[in-house]
Amino acid sequence: MFLSSKRSPLKRQHGSALLLALFIVIVLVILGGAMTRILGSSSESVTYEVYGVRAMQAAQAGAEAGLATLFTPGAADLHCDGQLTSVTDDDFSSSTIFPALNLSGVEGLENCSVVEVQCADLKHQGITYYHIISTATCTVGGGSTALVISRQVEVEAKSL
Repeated sequence: MFLSSKRSPLKRQHGSALLLALFIVIVLVILGGAMTRILGSSSESVTYEVYGVRAMQAAQAGAEAGLATLFTPGAADLHCDGQLTSVTDDDFSSSTIFPALNLSGVEGLENCSVVEVQCADLKHQGITYYHIISTATCTVGGGSTALVISRQVEVEAKSL
């Protein structure tokens, strides 16, 4: 048997493992960057969602406060402007804006406020119909990078 003068297959692949390792490292860096970007946008989405729910709860609290003002147990029916309704003032309507609510002492709503609670009513055929719109905002951060999230709740009710 004669010894072959050909190079062995291992010697022909000299340096190819280095190129393969470099390619794998580059792919992993690209995947890591993509994952970082996805996680960053995911945490931003969670922030929007949490503060959106808080703003919705604050707006709901404003609407309920407006309803509590109008429907005090044992009291006569009121118009939005605070006047008593009467049997004779059919087709009467009024509109007003209730005072804003201070939610600074409410746990979970520290950075939220009810901006405005609007009330409109109409009395027709002896029944008073109410339309309440409550708008609330929650603020995240401060300065020029502050994020303000706003939600609005509309409630309709009628006297019995």
